[in-house]
Amino acid sequence: MKLSFSLKFLTFAIIGMLFFTSCTDETTEGAVVSFEAGAGYLTGDAEVVPGGTFTVNLKALKGDNEMKTLTINEESSKVELSRIEIDGSPAFANPILLSGANTSSFNYVITIDAGTVQGTKSYSFAVTDTEGTITTKSLKITVAGTLVTTLTGVLFNQSGPVGFGGLNLLTGEGTGTSASDVNSQIRDMGIDSSSTVTGTWKQKVGSLNGSVLRYIKKGQNGVAENFTFADIITKEQLVTLWDKGGATFSISEKIVVGDFLMVLHKNTYFLIEVKEINVTTTDNKDNYKFDIKY
Repeated sequence: MKLSFSLKFLTFAIIGMLFFTSCTDETTEGAVVSFEAGAGYLTGDAEVVPGGTFTVNLKALKGDNEMKTLTINEESSKVELSRIEIDGSPAFANPILLSGANTSSFNYVITIDAGTVQGTKSYSFAVTDTEGTITTKSLKITVAGTLVTTLTGVLFNQSGPVGFGGLNLLTGEGTGTSASDVNSQIRDMGIDSSSTVTGTWKQKVGSLNGSVLRYIKKGQNGVAENFTFADIITKEQLVTLWDKGGATFSISEKIVVGDFLMVLHKNTYFLIEVKEINVTTTDNKDNYKFDIKY
């Protein structure tokens, strides 16, 4: 009796061990997926400006089985191909069918257009292997900021025709500089009466109607050496840029093409890039052409 019980117990134990081993053998490890750190690469949640992009360096190593596909999702939908670049080239598919050495490992630099709709969305990078095991790496991107208005304006020599010499930075329209021209924020400073050459244009601008001005200098006060007018996309960026400007002033130095000036008027921040300086020799219709953002 005792021997029979022991044999039965041993039989059940062996069957149990075989069952456990069988279950364990069915478990497979999926791919290992990570965001690699590097200049300009995100490894976690971030905020971008409307119309901006974000970039991740996605690295994947196969698990027990070869990798088959990479799918890039925004929330529960696949990201449109037109919004994806991989290693600097437009994406050709989503999901991407992996082949060759990429079934064992890959290292992709992926850039995605975050769009202009403000809010927070989850982006996932899902790697599926040949057995259907899915490994996902995700992050959240918040699109925030108020887009700037961009326009062009022409400011004329104040000593020219009546009704010119001021500029409305909100519309790009030229105005006069009298007390009645309340919609202008900057003015030209006219001709240099101390010059020995009659009609010499000062090529200086000044504040009007309570505005204050600052120069923005590349490589100074935290402004990037490669700063461009195109870098400014939101009004919030204008506020930050103002804080990186030099001392405030009411009359500029002599204006040259390529100068960046900022104007603060009634809580509105304006960025100006000097695109042209047009000097006339037979009249006082000299003028500057500005690109303006606010």
